Amino acid sequence: MQNTPLGVYGFWFRVMLNDGIVGRLIQEKDRPILMHLIDVQCILHEKGYGYDLIFTFEKNDYFSNEVLKKSFVMSKQNIIDKCEGTVIDWKDGKDVTKKKVKKKSKKKGAKTVTKTVEQESFFNFFKTIEMPDEKDLAKPDAEKEDEEEKDVGELMDADFDVGNEFKDQLIPLALEYYMEVIQEDEDDECCSDDDHDHGHGHGKDDDSDEDDKPKKKKGGDKKGGAGAAGAAGQQECKQQ
Repeated sequence: MQNTPLGVYGFWFRVMLNDGIVGRLIQEKDRPILMHLIDVQCILHEKGYGYDLIFTFEKNDYFSNEVLKKSFVMSKQNIIDKCEGTVIDWKDGKDVTKKKVKKKSKKKGAKTVTKTVEQESFFNFFKTIEMPDEKDLAKPDAEKEDEEEKDVGELMDADFDVGNEFKDQLIPLALEYYMEVIQEDEDDECCSDDDHDHGHGHGKDDDSDEDDKPKKKKGGDKKGGAGAAGAAGQQECKQQ
């Protein structure tokens, strides 16, 4: 792990929260759990093009795991075979990925029942996602299987975007994210020069200060990390 001071309480929570992609995944109930996150590492696979993200937690009241892992298995460049996650051993009543809701049956005179449903959480990132087997795709209900395959592919793409954000950005630039000195790309900046001058009165001096801040590197290809930025990010990962 580069540039990361040890012993800073909530360091990785702040790093993740300050990133546009990862920060959007963090829900209110995730926050106290992520305060127990003490390390994030990236390890390249010896075979293929994939990598592991290793999240190490201190002992906490939410789950028993000390380590949560997300593996991106890639036997070919630009093709994700599987996104393999850790099964989280949640303690009783602490699972933030699910919630209980009361539903009343449509049948006349039926009682209200309580059901468990999924809810948004950063910890959904640790689910395992893989494409359906070819045997399943050969079943008569092929149209339905095609739709399911499409949905799975979209979920894998979304997970891989998050994985690459950790690999290419948050791990190598953790301290910069913690200190909030990372800028988005210039295309994302919405303020004009007049906006910068207004309220400061220094004009070019302010702009020069902004230029000193590191800018966020553009990510690689969506389905493989084989672009220039993806290759650069892999240099920050440890070889397994």
